[in-house]
Order: sequence, then structure tokens, then C-alpha cells
Amino acid sequence: MSENRKNRRSEMFKSIAKDLREISSALKSGPDVPAPKNRMLYEAAEFTRPKSEKEVEEQINQRDLIKGISKLDYTDLKLNVFDAIKEVRDAVNAPTDGEAALKWMELAISQLYEDADLSVEERFLRDEKRLISTSGFKRPGEMFMFNYEPRTRSKLEFYDTFPLIYLVKVGPGKLHGLNLHYLPPKIRTIFFMNLQQLRTGIGTESRLGKLDISILKASNRYKYFRPCYRVYSMKRINSRMLKIPAEDWPIAIQLPLERFKKTSKYNVWTNSRRTIAQRRGEI
Repeated sequence: MSENRKNRRSEMFKSIAKDLREISSALKSGPDVPAPKNRMLYEAAEFTRPKSEKEVEEQINQRDLIKGISKLDYTDLKLNVFDAIKEVRDAVNAPTDGEAALKWMELAISQLYEDADLSVEERFLRDEKRLISTSGFKRPGEMFMFNYEPRTRSKLEFYDTFPLIYLVKVGPGKLHGLNLHYLPPKIRTIFFMNLQQLRTGIGTESRLGKLDISILKASNRYKYFRPCYRVYSMKRINSRMLKIPAEDWPIAIQLPLERFKKTSKYNVWTNSRRTIAQRRGEI
């Protein structure tokens, strides 16, 4: 390791130690103690205030690791946010499956994004081991991210330039998918959990192997698919594809990667709720 790199690491750990002292103070103090100068640190401490000294230590350790993620050098192609978050999860023995795992991911990722101003597309698309060409779209039920610029964007009310999709099918020059960014976070989590019933295979072969438009239409548990179902032109995909393995799906759905144009994500989500409700005959 070069001397400059050692110095940078030393400075990073000094900074982390300073923040951890503030967290520790906030966690151990009562509600009448003034908040630390860093509002985010105080709010995180209040939200996760533990009940024992052991829990205090665990929270500080987790926070330490998460802050470490935000300071990594992602210009190194060997590094990526997915693996870094999983290392934190495993280090603190956080749950790996089910709703508890999703809740942990939500909290960890929200902390990460308050610590660092991440240029998310750049950081993920540097992950060479996950990148494939558009010809890699073959099997329904796999998850992908990519950059997209629709040809008819001037006519669209809004669109997402960085879709997160489950592939439904591939047609001549087009791909059909469920872009989960069109769902607000809570509904997205519900839909994600319901979709896992369509999962087949294990390990690297795991996917939503039973995913099909007829199945989505047939069951009320999949009603959330309607605002998500999108058709993308292969020619308008202006990046390589980032394939998300099944073990990283809980991370991907929590990351704030939506890049909607012509309106805010909140307006998009309001429209999606309306679409779901209309189909149920509620409005």
C-alpha cells in the first residue's frame, strides 16, 4: 500500500472516530441532551436508540461500517456498492431474507445516502463483473438496470432514464419488463415480496422463472404490476446492461436510483397509486 493511500485511510478513520463519538453520546444520552451538530447523526441515533450497552456497541459498529462504504474509492473497478453493503450486513449479523432484511436494507441505505453524495449510475456501471451487452437479455425473471432515452420522449408525460426491471419477455427489437421505480417504496416492497412466489432456481441461477403477463393479470396479489409494465426499444438503451443477481435484489429495490424526467418521482408515484386503484374499481 502506498504512503499516500495509508495517509488517506488514516484520515478516513479519524473522521469516522469523531462521528462515532457523537453517535455514542447521542445514543447514551437522554432526550434533554442537546443534539450533536450533525443533524443526520442525531436523528439516526434517536431512531435506533438501543436499550442496552451491548446494543449501543452494535449500533456504533454498524454505523462505522456504513460510513466506511461512503468513503470507498469506487473508481476502482473491483469495488461496488452491492458487495460493500452485504459486507456490512454480514458483519453485524443482520437478516438476509424476508421483510426484516428489507427493513434493514432500507435503514442502512438511507444512512449511506445521507453520508455521501453518490453519483449512483456511474458507481454501479463501473462494476465490470456485472455488465453485459443487450444480447444478454434472454431469460424472463432476471433483474437489470440500464440507461435509457425513449424515442418518443417529447410525447410522454414522464419517463425513467435509469430503469430497474424484472424482464418479462423479449420481442423483436424490444424488451418487456416491470420497472419497479414506478412504485412508491412501501408498495414496491410489498410487490417485491409477492413476486418471490414466482422464483425458481438457486444461487446464481435464481430468477422469477414463472414470471408471465398472464399470471400477473390473474392474481390480485400482483395488481401492482400495472403501472410498472413497460416496453423498451433495444436501440434506445444507451449503456451496457447491469445484471442484478438474486442475492442483491433486496438492495437494488431500496436504492434511490429512479431518474424520472418531466415530473417528480412523487407525482409518478401518485399516478401509479391511481392506476392501481382504478383497476380495482375504487376510483
